[in-house]
Amino acid sequence: MNITKYMRQGGIQRNLIVSFLLMGLIPMIIMGSVFYYNSSSILLKNANSEMAGISAKAIEQLDSEFKLFRMQMDSLETPSRTLLDMLRIGMDVDVGNKENMEKFFLDYMKSNPAFKRIRFLDAKGDEKISSKKDAQAKNISSVPWYQKALTAKDVVFSDMQASQELGEPVIVMAKAFMDQDNKPFAVLAADLSGELATKKITDIKIGKTGHAFILNKAGMVVAYPDKTKNFQMDLGKTDYGKEILGKKRGAIEYGSEAGTRFASFQDYPAMEWVIVTATDKSDILESINTMKVLFVILLVVMAVFSLAAGVVFTMRLVKPINRIVSGLTEGADQVASASGQVSSSSQ
Repeated sequence: MNITKYMRQGGIQRNLIVSFLLMGLIPMIIMGSVFYYNSSSILLKNANSEMAGISAKAIEQLDSEFKLFRMQMDSLETPSRTLLDMLRIGMDVDVGNKENMEKFFLDYMKSNPAFKRIRFLDAKGDEKISSKKDAQAKNISSVPWYQKALTAKDVVFSDMQASQELGEPVIVMAKAFMDQDNKPFAVLAADLSGELATKKITDIKIGKTGHAFILNKAGMVVAYPDKTKNFQMDLGKTDYGKEILGKKRGAIEYGSEAGTRFASFQDYPAMEWVIVTATDKSDILESINTMKVLFVILLVVMAVFSLAAGVVFTMRLVKPINRIVSGLTEGADQVASASGQVSSSSQ
């Protein structure tokens, strides 16, 4: 039964009580809804701003990290001068120089844990010297990062990739060396630990459930706090993943197994990555949700108070009205009786 029908069927007392309830509750419900909506919007905007700031700072640190890697690559050129001279003129590397360079590479890797392998390749993509002796040498002339290095004048980086030889994700840093005719004759390549290179991102913590991760240009997760999800989560196939890749910068809400998530994202053009910081929406709105519970309690208290006030008020108001109505009814009955007697006498 709806309120209108209830009021039509009830008496004046019931109508007044329902009116008191509506007058007490409707303004509170409207004010509470507007307050909750506005507060939620403000909290999400503030969260997006803070998360974007955290990501921007982490990207600056990431950029500094890659600049350092470039400097380290340049520092490897001087100790390798003899080897480069031999490769330039097409000489085979003798055993002595090869052993000395391998030892230097191993010592350098001990001092720089981010370097997992260092090697020299010739212009055909064949490996000449490598710090990893037990690895089977392969021709890599068709590998994208190698082709990119041959046409670049500076250090280049590959996308994050899972290395079967090293057993972990790596980023390959490569630099080509040119002869007098500006033709490449050798490439110096260093496999960098993907975990250490992206640590500035994956170490980010936001609230209770928030963290950051990296998507490559195809939408594949390449760096995640939970390492088991690296190269296993393909967000490029999801609607929200496609939106992130399309916009490259902004905020989004999306559903997950744990509930609704709120994410802020921005691109890192140097590596063609998108840095995503995400957390549970309920975590952001935790404070306002507490106020929501308090508001519901207040609404119940207000309903009880309105009901009690309505009952007391209507009882005091309706009693005199009922007495007047009763008196008028008795008077009408008396008039009707007298009229009947007059009619009878007239007959």
